[in-house]
Amino acid sequence: MDILSTIWLAAMAGVTAAHWLAPEKLRSWVLPGLTAALLGWLSPLTLAFLLLAILLAWGSQRLAHSGPAIALAAMLQLAPVIAWRLNAQVPLPLIEGIAIPLGLSYLALRGMHYVLEAYKGTLPRHELADTAGYFLFLPTITAGPIHRFAPYLADQRRLRWNAALFSEGLERILFGYVKVTFLANVLIDTHFVGWIDAHHTAQSATHTYLTIVAKGLNGYLQFAGYSDVAIGFARLLGYRVMENFDRPLTKPNVQRFWGAWHMSLTSWCRDYVYTPVFSLTRARSLGILASMAVLGLWHEFTLRYLAWGLYNGAGIVAWHQWRKLAGERLERQLLDKPALARAWQVLAVLLTVHFIFLGFVLVQHPSLSEAVATWARLLGL
Repeated sequence: MDILSTIWLAAMAGVTAAHWLAPEKLRSWVLPGLTAALLGWLSPLTLAFLLLAILLAWGSQRLAHSGPAIALAAMLQLAPVIAWRLNAQVPLPLIEGIAIPLGLSYLALRGMHYVLEAYKGTLPRHELADTAGYFLFLPTITAGPIHRFAPYLADQRRLRWNAALFSEGLERILFGYVKVTFLANVLIDTHFVGWIDAHHTAQSATHTYLTIVAKGLNGYLQFAGYSDVAIGFARLLGYRVMENFDRPLTKPNVQRFWGAWHMSLTSWCRDYVYTPVFSLTRARSLGILASMAVLGLWHEFTLRYLAWGLYNGAGIVAWHQWRKLAGERLERQLLDKPALARAWQVLAVLLTVHFIFLGFVLVQHPSLSEAVATWARLLGL
């Protein structure tokens, strides 16, 4: 379901109206019921996986005393996305030729979150209807954010019409569509890219550099716009879904960038990959590399995405080393020099953005060799 499609626009309008017009006692069933009906019409396979995930998640609470059983339940939540990711590389007999269910990657991470929190005993008391509502939450099904169960349930229990929140939702949806349609599709993808092609030779270093910048900006605006629409849609329904972007292109180092980009995924990796690895090894660098590798492979089970994740992980590790050896001392020296401090801040932001955009080259090409060739052209080689 593309957010630019008439189906999605009609779904947002119709679901919102039905949600608030329904009797209060039935409202908790309306949204998951309508979501199930819509998915049953658009993608029965997606609905089947969601219903199975709900049953597995609900049942996992009764297995919370058993570590092996919970591990199995978590892997069952993750198994479908692993299968489809592998199928994209080596066709598997049972699913070859079958389209991937909508939002399967987001479903897997929400499911693992629920199961692991059940094991830790941190899930608030709730009913099966609450679990179903969490998994069948239409605004975040296709493109996130990967919201958590406890905040969802808190919103569910205090659900009341809120005109200010509804207005915020409309505003966020508008901002999202402006980012996707006008800023990304028109200004960047049409006018800026057209200008690059018209004024620079295709294989030149300048053309290569500007194209990298255009793709980086377009990717950010598209993804942030989709998140804005999802967050806005949730607010129309009375829910505050977690933010997914916090001006990442203004951050002065790679760690802060990844703390502000796709925050629902990076926080998931922090909680369920970095923290366990660090707890077991006491090696921060290993935890960072493991969490960024998982972040990369979550997108696609390929060498290029693994390389991209490790590239960013190595960047975070290198930044920590730099800060330890010289960064903190430099910051102290600049405390009484405001002009130099501002200049350093601008330089740090530019260096961070270029590091990130150069990393995106790894996943913008079908193979690592093509990415390396792009870097070589950038250097005039």
